[in-house]
Amino acid sequence: SFYISGTGSLRNLSNNLQLSTSTQTDNDIVFKPNDTEAVRIFASTLRIHSAEDKAWTVGDKIASLEFFSADQSGSGPNSVRSEINLVTENTFGSAHSLSFATRADVSGSPTEKAKITSSGDMELVTDDKGLILSSANGTRYRITVANDGTVTSTAV
Repeated sequence: SFYISGTGSLRNLSNNLQLSTSTQTDNDIVFKPNDTEAVRIFASTLRIHSAEDKAWTVGDKIASLEFFSADQSGSGPNSVRSEINLVTENTFGSAHSLSFATRADVSGSPTEKAKITSSGDMELVTDDKGLILSSANGTRYRITVANDGTVTSTAV
């Protein structure tokens, strides 16, 4: 059930979904569990908002975008298949990286495969994989680095 609030917003009875007119756009959609804004959809922007103000631990998830599948085939039906996480890099919560996690057709949670740090470095975090690049003629090469720093390219 929905009602019109005193501010002219259309709200549901539990007050956690609000369709409103604001100073930012005329058609915001806001999800506010416990009266704390968590998600806002502007005309062209989806904002995931963390209202936590605390001492952070390096590696804490600030916010996530999960890709869920209800498909019953294969291993691990009804589960998160991939996710993009905003992860804190310091105890102040002021430097963040983006972590990209995926999983194969197995049960369990997605695992981190790549990340982009706040300083702009991109890192592949799987030991046995590499960066795949294409040459001008279309041949694809996997670039890997050995423990001694030796760089190898292998056609794939």
